[in-house]
Amino acid sequence: MKKILSILALSLALLTMLMMSGCASNSSDKKADSSSTSVMATAHAQENSKVLVAYFSWGGNTRRLAQEVKRITGGDIFEIATEQPYPTSYHACVSYAKEERANNIHPALKNPKVTNLQDYDTILIGFPVWWYDAPMAVFSFLDENDLSGKNVAFFATSGGTQLETCMPRLRKALPNSRILEGITANGVDIYPWLNGLGLAK
Repeated sequence: MKKILSILALSLALLTMLMMSGCASNSSDKKADSSSTSVMATAHAQENSKVLVAYFSWGGNTRRLAQEVKRITGGDIFEIATEQPYPTSYHACVSYAKEERANNIHPALKNPKVTNLQDYDTILIGFPVWWYDAPMAVFSFLDENDLSGKNVAFFATSGGTQLETCMPRLRKALPNSRILEGITANGVDIYPWLNGLGLAK
């Protein structure tokens, strides 16, 4: 009798273990399904994002690039312009920009705020790299416009410095934004970048 009870107990234990294993497997499958749905939802949200292309340009290169970004994404465009224009002479502008950066001066902007910022999900910000950093006018724009909860990506024109050199300070200025992959766009095709973000129309 004891032998039969032992066999029954062992069988019951094995059955319980199998049932628990099945539940764990189902739970993992549900988590995996949930995760997949989340990734798909994020990609879908990006594809249907309303895009704002904000840019600062001195010599015109970044302006032309921003217009191309606007064309590819179908987004709206916003120029970041300072109240006091930068010197038109290259060497004078270089010195002026160096002093601004050294003293952390955030210059006043002509039109500091995007009036309908709440309408945009994704903000693409373009600038020329100055002294291994974004121009201080870009930081003025970030001061004036709360991009919390927004998707933000940067595109830069440069004589050689890569965008990633600028990113530590930009990330610090945007602690509550989702930073997407940016690009150093020196004569490269920007369509694959925008398409990879799900923003090309």
